[in-house]
Order: sequence, then structure tokens, then C-alpha cells
Amino acid sequence: MNKFLRTIDQLATGFLAVILLAVAWSPGAEAATRKVKCGKDDLQKVITAAVSGDTIEITGICQGNYRIDGKDLTLVGAATAGPHGIKGVATDIAALTISRSNNTQLQNLSFSDGAFWGVHAEYSLFTMSNCTVSRNAHNGVNLSNSSRLDGDHLVFEGNARGALYAGRSSYADCEECDFIANVAFAAVSNWGSLVTLLDSVVTGRAGISASNGSYIDLDCASFDLSDDCSLHATEIAGQASSGSTVSFYGAGEFWGQVQAADRSQAQLYGARQQSTGVIRDDSHTNPGPNSTPRSNLVGDNSSLRVEPWDDTEAGSSRLMGTTEVATFSHALLYADSAGGDSALVGALNCGSGGDAWVDAGVDLTAGSITGCDHAE
Repeated sequence: MNKFLRTIDQLATGFLAVILLAVAWSPGAEAATRKVKCGKDDLQKVITAAVSGDTIEITGICQGNYRIDGKDLTLVGAATAGPHGIKGVATDIAALTISRSNNTQLQNLSFSDGAFWGVHAEYSLFTMSNCTVSRNAHNGVNLSNSSRLDGDHLVFEGNARGALYAGRSSYADCEECDFIANVAFAAVSNWGSLVTLLDSVVTGRAGISASNGSYIDLDCASFDLSDDCSLHATEIAGQASSGSTVSFYGAGEFWGQVQAADRSQAQLYGARQQSTGVIRDDSHTNPGPNSTPRSNLVGDNSSLRVEPWDDTEAGSSRLMGTTEVATFSHALLYADSAGGDSALVGALNCGSGGDAWVDAGVDLTAGSITGCDHAE
């Protein structure tokens, strides 16, 4: 585990300590498997009757809004041909709410086509594996109040407000997950939260965002996993604001604008920008016939760091297009002493107190620098 992930895990442990104190484990009766056939059985009654450690096997799609409160359950889709899962019908609560749970597990389920959030967790630790969260009217998965999600092999597609949201000191990691054409950002970390996407694929309008003292990354380098890892955003790849950090580790080629504002950081380690994305035109197609390229933006006492991950070609970094650095912010472009490469392909412009530092080994063959006192 690299130093960045160790830091994340240590901070997440601190954020979640209150949960471990507040949620007591009560073994209760011997664990049982309870089966629910949607349309015939009442899923909420089964959840209410279950005790911590029980498994609930769901067949079909249960339509309604359900709640797990103060117990640890496993909800699993039946082994028969699916889909199996939950479709939320209320417009103001999640299809499934998990509250004050220490170890709820969701496996092989669909939380799709709901009228609000797919899954919401508060004061809880839970896992999701091999689940689909698609076409919900709001966020796919919403975390609040010091919750933690450990997810793997999840598919988030076409959610109307975004795929994964972590707020109010929550933590989420998603390993080998796919984020496909979600309307807003694929993943958001807000209000002191931490989110990491491990060996995951992100496509759509916008990639990852951190705000209000939060951290988010796309990490393609820390673990040797078999899944693809990439980010292809037509508009914004990564955004950080209000004292936050957005990072790309070993992400290789990625597409979309990079932003850092209001005391924030954007970091490219072994990440090679291919485009800065576009500003949509009035045709509302993306990109439309009159779409214009975006510029990378660094402002209000923020920083952009571009550095190779290692000394291999795959570990090199690149800043593409036009980058504007202003209002006492700075850009830092480094070359590795062992031979790792960084490149500027486009224009780096400093103004209004913005500045830059560019190592002598950085490739500027296709780049230009204007107004940066310490980089020209």
C-alpha cells in the first residue's frame, strides 16, 4: 500500500471511530437465511424480523422503500436468472436506507430505476459487491454522517445526479468499478470525506470532484488488479475546491479538464492528459458542433502538481491544452531524477499573482510558458 492510501485509511479510521462506539454488535439468535419473493413477500417485514447475522435472499425486483436499522444483515440476489433487487418508489428517500449498521453486506443486487437515491447509508459501515446501480433519479449511492462503503465490481450507469456521493466525514472505496454516463460527476467527496476509485473505469460528462476539505482520487497504480483503469470525461476530469484535493495516480491517459480553486490541490502522478474537455454549446449535444475547448484552471491560492509516477514511459505525466494559473496559485511540473518524464503540451499562462516552477528536465518541445516568473 502506498503512502497516500495509508494516509486515507488512517484518516478514515478516525472518521469512523464514532460509529464503532455507537453501534454495538448483538449476536442474537443463530443466523438464518430468509427468502423473499418480490411481489409475494413483504421485504420490510422480513428485514424487521431478521437479527444481525441473517441473510435475506431476494428473488425479483421489490418495489418500495426499505430500511435496515441497527442491525447487520446480508442482502443477496438469488442464484436464478435476474435481475434481483430493489426499485425505490418514493421521491424523497432511498430505495434502501442503512442506518447504524456495523456490517451490512449487499451482494449481486440491482438498485435501479428508482425515484430518488438507490442506496443511502448513515452512521454505518457496509459493503457492496457485484451490484448494479443505474438510472436512479438522484445519486446512485449516497453516504452521510461518518459512513463507510467498501465496494467492488459495481456498475453505476445513467444516474441523474451522479453515481457515488460521500458527505459529512464519510469514506468510500470502489475497486474495479464502472461509472458509465452518469449525468453529473461520477464520484463526489464532500464535507470532510475521502473517496478512492481503485482500478476503475469512468466515462461520461464529468469525472471526480472533492469539495469542502475533502479528498478524492483515481488510483490505477497501488494494486496489481486485472480490471481496466481509465477516465474519459467529455467536460471535467477532476475538480477540487474549498481546501480539497483531487489526484490521479498511475492513471495513464485521461481526458477532461482539471480544476483547483480556493486553497485546493490537483495532482497528476503518472497521468497524461489527452484533452481539456469542452464547453457544451446550445445544441445540448456533447460535444456539439460549436463546442469550445476548456482550459485547466488553478486559482485562489491553489496548486497543480504534475510529476512522473516512475521512470518508465507508462509512468510519465503530461499537461495538455491551455492551463491558466492565477490569484496567488502555482503550477509545479517535475521531472524525476531517475529519468521519469513530464511534458507540457500547450500553453501555461500565469497572471494575477500566479506562478509556476518547471524542472529543467520537463519536455517543453510542444509547450509555451507566459507570465510565470519562475518558469521562463
